[in-house]
Amino acid sequence: MAEENIHGRPFTGGWVWKANTYPKIRCFLWQCLHKSIPVRGVLAARGVITPTLCPLCNIASESIIHLLRDCPQARLNWGVVFPFGVWSLWLWRNKVVFRDTSSQRSLKSETIARATEFAFLGVNGKVRRPVVSVQVRWLPPPEN
Repeated sequence: MAEENIHGRPFTGGWVWKANTYPKIRCFLWQCLHKSIPVRGVLAARGVITPTLCPLCNIASESIIHLLRDCPQARLNWGVVFPFGVWSLWLWRNKVVFRDTSSQRSLKSETIARATEFAFLGVNGKVRRPVVSVQVRWLPPPEN
């Protein structure tokens, strides 16, 4: 039986678990699809008293879609590695909200740096490290 979303339609987010990225980013993407990340609009809908204005642009209400796609401060060339872009944007938003800081190097640069690090380190499991065989031979200690 196919999993269903809250509207009774089949859930089409299975791709999230196949995304070639860190597990914490896959979880974050899954939470985005389920409207579970605590942006101000989601918090207000759950009864948390909070201003709903986006802390990055101060223009529109902060929803998941606004944060990830529509916010003028968060424009990102989505041809860049998507999961890293979304993750970098989420981290930046949290710095603004919880550390009261707006300094951020270019979101595009941050995204490229994270994706490059991921690819370079070979965390995705597709890079095979060479196996080195070392033969070990035991010799008895000298008798004296």
